[in-house]
Amino acid sequence: MYEISERDVPERKVLFIQGHVTAADLPGFLADSGELLFAALRKRGASLSGPLFAIYHGLVSEDSDGPVEICAPTRSADVEPAGRIGVRIEPAHREAYTALTKRDEGYAAMAAAHDAVGVWLTEHGYTASASNREVYYPNWATAEPGEHVADVAIPFHTGSTPDP
Repeated sequence: MYEISERDVPERKVLFIQGHVTAADLPGFLADSGELLFAALRKRGASLSGPLFAIYHGLVSEDSDGPVEICAPTRSADVEPAGRIGVRIEPAHREAYTALTKRDEGYAAMAAAHDAVGVWLTEHGYTASASNREVYYPNWATAEPGEHVADVAIPFHTGSTPDP
């Protein structure tokens, strides 16, 4: 049902906001955090160097308020931590991912995509090297049902030791 691919992601600087949210609170947290990150970039005269993405460090469900980070990649050297916004270098990595269309939005569809990528990793003998993530493309709000709007991705390494 899901086509899984692989890609290399280069090292990149990200601005991020962390929070603990349930599935019901997630859409608001994504929207509010995205606006704060965009405002911080504008204030510094910086721009995005890729789409926003969320990193899920724990289970987010109706009953669990897992830790989530909303990240905005940038190449600007002028960004500094401020208030709720942190800045760090996201290491280069290889990741498995599946592309989702607008019709795939919603908690159940996204959860199924996370499961599918995880199963693919196991079937190929790979081990996750970082937390699951969702990559959100700019057309999310305006896309037609069949348009690509997001990816579900899991960074991985092959074998029993991390890739260099």
